[in-house]
Amino acid sequence: MLIHDVPYQEIVNFIGNLSSEETRYYDIIKERESLKKAVLVNGFVVNNKLVGIGGINKYFGIIPHTFYMIKSAYQEIGIGSMFSKENMEYAQKRFPFIITIIEDGNFKAQKIAEHRGFKFAIKRDTHFYYYKYLNSCGKLFGSIFPIIVAVYYFVRNRR
Repeated sequence: MLIHDVPYQEIVNFIGNLSSEETRYYDIIKERESLKKAVLVNGFVVNNKLVGIGGINKYFGIIPHTFYMIKSAYQEIGIGSMFSKENMEYAQKRFPFIITIIEDGNFKAQKIAEHRGFKFAIKRDTHFYYYKYLNSCGKLFGSIFPIIVAVYYFVRNRR
């Protein structure tokens, strides 16, 4: 069952209870500071237990970023696709573009992103960056997004 507006403490508890295998692909979003900036967090509950979260947070503090995390026992039954659909419906009404960042090797998430119309932008370290523009203003962003990511990594690596 899908639930909306999951309380922050439940999100923290959910992430804290994931196994190391389950968190393998989620380095970008498992940081508490990142989740505090979330503008949308939905959950999926089975037998009164939170088994997945999905939503939109702000990458670099300004760029809308769609994400989801699902316990491994509940993967491959459509929860990721449902979160992706919910996120896109929310984003479509509020943002000119959206991104998703997928860890290298997470082929299921790559497939869902491509199915939802995301375009590959650039690979840096172990992350694939995808973007999707949602209106004409977002088209400009799509053309400069790979440059933004490249500059970010260049500056970060010089420190």
